[in-house]
Amino acid sequence: MEKPLCPECHSPIRGRTDKKFCSDPCRNAYHNRRNREKNRTIRNINRILRENYRILQHWGETFPQRILGRDSLLEAGFSFRAHTYSEKGPAGLSWFWVYDRGYEVLPGNRYRMLPGGPADKGEGLFPVMCREFKGRNHNILAADLADEQPVPHYG
Repeated sequence: MEKPLCPECHSPIRGRTDKKFCSDPCRNAYHNRRNREKNRTIRNINRILRENYRILQHWGETFPQRILGRDSLLEAGFSFRAHTYSEKGPAGLSWFWVYDRGYEVLPGNRYRMLPGGPADKGEGLFPVMCREFKGRNHNILAADLADEQPVPHYG
């Protein structure tokens, strides 16, 4: 009887008769390649969020109370479409957060860095990561979608 071949490296499989791969590295490589396309969107979103976070962190450390124009943030590579949380501030202006770094949208395409973060309001670290997205038949934590360490669920 001819031995089955490994779907990854096409070498004969030795060992148990129900074994599908010749080794753990072949099994991992096969599944990583198979899931690469499916996880590409999540990786790209996380890359943009990390870059936005880095820009906001630099902004906060360099000049925390300074108001910046849209062009300054765009030149730094900031993507206004990517944020983890948004809300209306007390003055009715929009606040956007990238994890615990936030900015306020002012009239005239100007932006002001917000002190602290959503964590200061007692909602736990990164409130958007802790809220549940309710699907039709299941609940998924946003942290389950990220490639970073999951954040504990509060509430």
